[in-house]
Amino acid sequence: CVCVFGAGMGGGRHGFALGLGIVLVLTCCWVQGGLASSSLLEVFAVPHTHLDPGWLNTFEGYYRKEVSQILKNVLDCLRQNKDRKFSWAETSFFERWYEEASADDRAFMQELVADGRWEFVGGGWVQHDEGLVDYTGVVEQMTEGHEYLRSKLGAHVTVGWQIDPFGHSAESASLHARAGMLALVINRVHHTIKQSMHSSKSLEFMWKPDGSQSRGILTHTLHTHYSSPRGFDFEEGSPAVGPHNVQSRAAELVRVLKERSRAYRTNKMMVPFGDDFKFIRALTQFSSLDVLFDYINKNSDSLGVTIKYATPSEYFEALRGDEDARFPEFLGDFMPYADNEDSYWTGFLTTHPFLKRHVRVTQNHIRTAEALFAGALVSGYDTLLKRQQLHALFRQLRRARRFLAVVQHHDGITGTSKKPVMTDYFAMLRDANELSAAVSNELLALVQLPK
Repeated sequence: CVCVFGAGMGGGRHGFALGLGIVLVLTCCWVQGGLASSSLLEVFAVPHTHLDPGWLNTFEGYYRKEVSQILKNVLDCLRQNKDRKFSWAETSFFERWYEEASADDRAFMQELVADGRWEFVGGGWVQHDEGLVDYTGVVEQMTEGHEYLRSKLGAHVTVGWQIDPFGHSAESASLHARAGMLALVINRVHHTIKQSMHSSKSLEFMWKPDGSQSRGILTHTLHTHYSSPRGFDFEEGSPAVGPHNVQSRAAELVRVLKERSRAYRTNKMMVPFGDDFKFIRALTQFSSLDVLFDYINKNSDSLGVTIKYATPSEYFEALRGDEDARFPEFLGDFMPYADNEDSYWTGFLTTHPFLKRHVRVTQNHIRTAEALFAGALVSGYDTLLKRQQLHALFRQLRRARRFLAVVQHHDGITGTSKKPVMTDYFAMLRDANELSAAVSNELLALVQLPK
């Protein structure tokens, strides 16, 4: 079965665009899902925070003001209660923290990862933009992030997490599938497409960007956004939950969850709890969620819902284990993005052309240095001195790659950040160019020396 969510003025490699606002939904060969009256709704609550490596503040500004505090406070909360879990996407920020973390914090983080209580999702250095970053840029930044997590924590990322880029490309989905990801989570699709997904229970589907005969990747579109259900973000003024109000607050949350469940085909549902730079007051969030979840689970028979802290991979494993789960297939992509009739997010594709060119030039310079480095490795330059030189050059090259990777993020290359942040991105690209040029020059000198 093939599900086509849109048609209009586009075509070609993207499959369609929504220039005319025409939406078609074809449903044909799956078993109609949904929550049977006798089934309990199983809710997988995913605490998370979305961290832009530059947007209204610079990367370093965000880290010092918010991100470092988020990590500290979330770890404190996970120490207090072993039922609590957390999901983290941006490896760039994590590396910044982990390299300065105490031995105790590092050991505890390793324990959390091993126990499945802390999960890295996406795992790239950033969440890359999908309309401007080419496949080499995607592969480089994903490799940088995944290799860091593997080498430091033995973490293997299995779920893609592209929840904020402004539209989703078939190329990015294909690369996630080819990287061995078991599932992909997306969010920003055209508002009329998301409405159609709700009514046709097609928020979850098998995305086959490489054609109908390809393996594809199981894809989950967030129901509303990556924020907590309305009224249940306890850092945004929602009243704390305690014995005095838990019954009414639980009833409201159950109502919201059951309403959402109508858009899904099984009795299992993943719900994010978090938002931009949330969980800086982690205890405020977790303490109310603990009380809510405990009450709902103790009254699950009457409420018809169970809920638990979970990670995305937990949810997808449960979904794959559901023998009745059937999902439509989708060919194409989700570009361009619009969140209402008057707001097509397309200007970023062409604005700030010098920045976009600078990214490509830097990418080419780094690629040249990488090719020279690979040549040096296989050319027999293996004396102790030269091995030491190569190690030093590799560290420089890695710094250059990481600078470039930050700018590939969805508020970087797009030019959607504040002016001081854009200035910071240009400084990163300048440093990346200087580092890669220095590496290339030294390698050229090295390979010209007599053996």
